Amino acid sequence: MVFQSYTTFPWLTVEENVLFGLELASSEGRGDRLRIDREQHEKVREIIALVGLASALHKYPRELSGGMKQRVAIARALVNDPDVLLMDEPFGALDPHIRLRMQALMLEVERTLHTTIVFVTHDAREAVFLGDTIYISTLQPCFLKYRIEHPFRKTDILRDKASERYPNDFLRFQREVEDRMQYLIEHRNITRTVEQDDHSTFRRSTLGMLEELSGGADAT
Repeated sequence: MVFQSYTTFPWLTVEENVLFGLELASSEGRGDRLRIDREQHEKVREIIALVGLASALHKYPRELSGGMKQRVAIARALVNDPDVLLMDEPFGALDPHIRLRMQALMLEVERTLHTTIVFVTHDAREAVFLGDTIYISTLQPCFLKYRIEHPFRKTDILRDKASERYPNDFLRFQREVEDRMQYLIEHRNITRTVEQDDHSTFRRSTLGMLEELSGGADAT
């Protein structure tokens, strides 16, 4: 899990922060921290390099920017080889230019490790840039109202809108997502359920599962 707030331990270096989760996992629930062998140390350094912090191994959080602290949190989550990485508005507190770099980092992580990522955001552009499938929820209480398949390959998505190759269809898709989000904001009293034929999608979505369920199997 990666949270919006920074969760680095201020008394540990970057390497020690990432090692912490691996040490706890290795203790098998006994509550103590075990010594990490050489192979595991190498794995930690590979993950740190993947998130672009190879030159900051021995720095403390007070020496890092906000984006660098979130990279540490991402590395600490990834080092345990999670089946699913949960990210709760992790870039919400970052400056816009750093946020763009972090989004590019997440695409690189997904391409390299093939980790399933469930990413919560209020930014439609961020959802469209990062997502393979987009879910839009209602407000208080939260039910997933729309499920939208992403029609673009990520390699086709350009950030430079001045480029001749920038796809106008992509802009239309982004506006569709933004319009659906705005509709749900403006119509707070809409029925907080989904259509009957979307029931399986709704059930699957509430569990945070992005994979299709086979043959209408019970989602438990």
